[in-house]
Amino acid sequence: MNKKAFSLIELSVVILIIGILVAGVTQGSRLVNRMRLSAARAITSSSPVNSIRDIVGWWETTLEQSFNGTEPEEDSDGDTGGITTWYDINPQSTVKNNATSPATTNNPGYTASGSINNLPTLNFNGSDHYLHFDGTSLANSNYSIFVVEQRTSGTGDYRYMIASSNGSGITNQLLQVGYRNSSTITWGQFANDFNVSVASYNVPIARIHSLVFGSALPTAKSYYLNGAVQTLNNTYGSAVASQGLTSYTNATFGLYGTDQNVYYQGNIGEIIIFNRALKNEERDAIEDYLGRKWGIRVL
Repeated sequence: MNKKAFSLIELSVVILIIGILVAGVTQGSRLVNRMRLSAARAITSSSPVNSIRDIVGWWETTLEQSFNGTEPEEDSDGDTGGITTWYDINPQSTVKNNATSPATTNNPGYTASGSINNLPTLNFNGSDHYLHFDGTSLANSNYSIFVVEQRTSGTGDYRYMIASSNGSGITNQLLQVGYRNSSTITWGQFANDFNVSVASYNVPIARIHSLVFGSALPTAKSYYLNGAVQTLNNTYGSAVASQGLTSYTNATFGLYGTDQNVYYQGNIGEIIIFNRALKNEERDAIEDYLGRKWGIRVL
């Protein structure tokens, strides 16, 4: 009996020790995540973006001011527990270009960690999550766009991070940035589309997309992935690089609505848009900032 009782005591002690160790690992993991988040916030606050002019909007997911004080719910799948407003943190203007959800069912989710560099991101489910923003200042203008994302599916066509809910279908009146299919990225303006070839989807891969359009530049449209310039082709029709947007209404993050109603599926950590063509040194500085923050190697 004594031996049996002693074994039970030993078992209880082992269970207690295991519990303490598990609790310690959990607390340690939380501490690491908090430190990583604090570092990301510091990198954002000192980012060169703050001093580069002509920001249309700057949306990111690590700062407290990026979201409503009562949002988001940690690791939400979206909808009622998701994001209703993704706040523009542009420091150069008091008029903010906030991205808003049109209805509760369209609220993207929020992943506190475990996504890109274990930092918070917005989660778009590929079926009904999207946000509206004001893209009208990109019409009849040069522009530059940066997106940090990782898709979580390669199925389906027209999975665009940036597009429109507009159904006009008129050339150069609808911006398209994202995955045309599993192995093709599109930078389109509707029927004026350029494409970049990538490996077919296998697992989530975090990417920094950089687009610079300058109508008078020797290379009017330049696309970079993680800082490396890409070859643009017009496989899907005739495209003119020097043509910009003549209109851009009902701009969206995550929905391509022109008779398609197709949604992006994946995680988005940051989007920065300017209504001018940035200089190479400005683009390099922003890509370096995004790479350090999101743990993505920039070439």
